[in-house]
Amino acid sequence: MDSVLSFLGTLEAGKASLMFLSDKYSNNSGVIKTNHKFVDKVRTALALISKIDNKDAIVRTRVVSGTLKKAMSKYIIMKKQEAEA
Repeated sequence: MDSVLSFLGTLEAGKASLMFLSDKYSNNSGVIKTNHKFVDKVRTALALISKIDNKDAIVRTRVVSGTLKKAMSKYIIMKKQEAEA
């Protein structure tokens, strides 16, 4: 989350309340929780990531939702559709 910190700064990053939900991570996909006022800024910061663990990477936002419950529902549906394809 260094990219978020460098893009937003310490104060704004704190206000964004960014949280990576590690229990919702599998197969290079996961869920990030943030304050609704900072969604666009966090998405921009994540898009600026070019490396993870010194390996080239591209971070894409797949689902945005107002609640964690709805986000998880959309995420599960998306993963099922990917598995079927």
